[in-house]
Formats: sequence, C-alpha cells, structure tokens
Amino acid sequence: MPGRTISMAVGALAMSTAVASADRPFGPGTWQSQNGSILTIAAADSASGRLAGDFVTTNSGPGCEANGAHQPIAGWYNWTNHVLTFSVNWTEKGCDSVVAWSGHFDSATGGIKVIWTRVSGLNGSNMNTGVGDFLPLTKP
Repeated sequence: MPGRTISMAVGALAMSTAVASADRPFGPGTWQSQNGSILTIAAADSASGRLAGDFVTTNSGPGCEANGAHQPIAGWYNWTNHVLTFSVNWTEKGCDSVVAWSGHFDSATGGIKVIWTRVSGLNGSNMNTGVGDFLPLTKP
C-alpha cells in the first residue's frame, strides 16, 4: 500500500518537527509585564544559555528616575527545563538597586511567569519580592 507508507512518513515527519520545536520554544522577542514594563530579549545563545537584551520600566519607585530608561539585562536560559533568570542594575538617580527575575517560559502562551526580588539601600537594607507575568508582544 504505497499511499499508506507515504501518509505514515509524512505523519512521522510532522511529529519529529513538533518535537524539535517543543525542545526550543524560546527565542528572542519582546514581552510586557502586567505593570507595562517592556522586556526585550535580543539574543538567546542555545549553547551557553546566555541571554542579552533590554528592559524599560514604567514602574519605578518614589524618587527613582528610571521610568522610560533602557537598561541592559544579563541572564540565563535553561533549554532543557525552559526556566530562566535575568537581572537589571538600576543606576539612575534615586534608584540604586538591582532587580532579579526568575521563572519559566510557558510554551503554550508564549508568556514568562516570574518571581522577582528588588534589593536596594545601604548593605541591601531594603528588599521587596513579588510575582508577575510577562505577556508576549512579539512571537519568540
């Protein structure tokens, strides 16, 4: 039955393509947080897991002049488990803090679910944590 062999081969190819894409659903793209901040991942190295990109906040604290400022991110992505971490060093007037986000890429929605920690003040005397979502603005 030649027709059946071709159908099975096409089906197997489609399945192998789906599995291959499921192995690496993450890539460069742009996401927006529930507060309106924008995360852009410009590079995601599949060998090392290193992430590079840009973060623009719309939610800086009192006295912090970071709203609208572009800050580079440094981060890592684990291709096996689809988990990631990235951080930003806020050096604008009144900010003087670092923020780190850790979470996972949701391949079903294209979103990123995170927990975050902000540390500031002399010797890290101020610490805040929370949870959040980044929704995709461009497809990874």
